[in-house]
Amino acid sequence: MNQPYVRRRFGDVLARRDAVQRAPVSAAPEPAPLSLVAAEPQPQEASIAVPGPVDDLEIERVTNVDQFEYLEDIPAPPEDAVRPGTPPIYKGSLRHHGRGDSSRNGMTVKLEMLDLAFTDINPFKGMATGKENGLRCRAWIVRQEDVDALDDPAKAQPVYVGEAFLLNYQDDKSGTTVSLLLDDGPDGVGDIHPFKRLASGPKDGERLVGAFWAVSDQETLQHPAHVRRAKTPFHAKSPTQQANILCRNPRFISFLKTHEAYYLDGGFSEVDVHDDGPAFAADVLRRHLGIGSRAELKDETVAGERARTRWERVMEEFDRNRHGGAWQKV
Repeated sequence: MNQPYVRRRFGDVLARRDAVQRAPVSAAPEPAPLSLVAAEPQPQEASIAVPGPVDDLEIERVTNVDQFEYLEDIPAPPEDAVRPGTPPIYKGSLRHHGRGDSSRNGMTVKLEMLDLAFTDINPFKGMATGKENGLRCRAWIVRQEDVDALDDPAKAQPVYVGEAFLLNYQDDKSGTTVSLLLDDGPDGVGDIHPFKRLASGPKDGERLVGAFWAVSDQETLQHPAHVRRAKTPFHAKSPTQQANILCRNPRFISFLKTHEAYYLDGGFSEVDVHDDGPAFAADVLRRHLGIGSRAELKDETVAGERARTRWERVMEEFDRNRHGGAWQKV
């Protein structure tokens, strides 16, 4: 991709975002969905739904609908694929990265979401993942080639329409992707993987168009903001979770290296900090706390209580060091 195109696209995204932020805002009791097909320019104001916090959803009013012309390439799904009034988690262009089909893991597919700006986060971020506990979602996916060939895009033969479970999501060099476990039950995809005959890959994968809606346990569609898990603050996490997080923190690793001899009573770790920083931090921490595993920090034993007390002292010393305070050896 040439640099002028990248700068031009990024500039267009920022211009649209600035226009939305400058527009007046009015509260609405129910969030309205983004139309999958761009509306015709109207003399009156047009409402565009913008997801906000769970308890403070707002509706942005934009007078210039023409700035959303890129939505014209996205067809409306068939009526039975979505309930009016519920915005999707994501809708737009996709690229087929790969698929899987095994008796152990079921039928899976990995898709890249193409209609996102460079500054956008993964729309599935914060939602439950995994084969057992992953978010249930309603998926509607068609080929871009079929959409382009039809006068009515909604009549395109779907590649897949049905339920899926969110396995994971990623933001890396391969792009912003989502991996789904397809429903292969009696009402699902059947014996043949629906993406089997489609080209795959980060560069040459089949271009698709699709949309995904969250599904509750009561079989109703949900607003995306209502299914994102609230982030637990660091101080509310368990000592084991805190230790696991900090052992991957470069500043905490450097702190332990600087005071390695103190925490190990004059000794040194057998793990080279330059080879594996997190492993070095974990080794120093386990030996200083007197435990064989960081999981023992949650044990309701004398050793577990002593380890938690020492861990709190380590965090206090690290916090003082991090904020430039005097580090006291006691």
